Amino acid sequence: CNSMLSLQTARIARLLYACAVITIFVPTCGLTDSLERVRDEAIDPKYLPVQNWGDLQLAILEEALIPDEVKEPIKNHVAKTPNRDALLPHIQVCQSQPFKRDPDMHKVQIRVSSDFHHLASFVLKAFVLVGGTIQFGPAPRTALEIQTQEALDAVKSFR
Repeated sequence: CNSMLSLQTARIARLLYACAVITIFVPTCGLTDSLERVRDEAIDPKYLPVQNWGDLQLAILEEALIPDEVKEPIKNHVAKTPNRDALLPHIQVCQSQPFKRDPDMHKVQIRVSSDFHHLASFVLKAFVLVGGTIQFGPAPRTALEIQTQEALDAVKSFR
């Protein structure tokens, strides 16, 4: 019974996370490099998504593949945001990591407040223009979830 509850909890957590976080699969490019670069100075962890967001905005402005109609709202955003403290309530997740089996592909995840959805749409367009694919739906089940489900199915077959 505890295993069933754990499996249901994991499923619900995946669904809720998928509703809040946008995931994009992107080949290596200047945008992913900006999110994954190693910084010389230490950054307070609460500022990391905001710092990544700022670096991403600058990388989008420098990317030749992105047209001006996508860059213009981002340029205005950069000009209107004097410090990163103003972004703290709006940028919750902004990160990238390479795939383990294919380091030339990256999983980028972004979550912003509803006030920033219009701006996030331009960021997503930028990722698509450099070859990214937006992912929909919940994340795949974890290995532990799969094993738990297999064990539960095996127990049910004995009844």
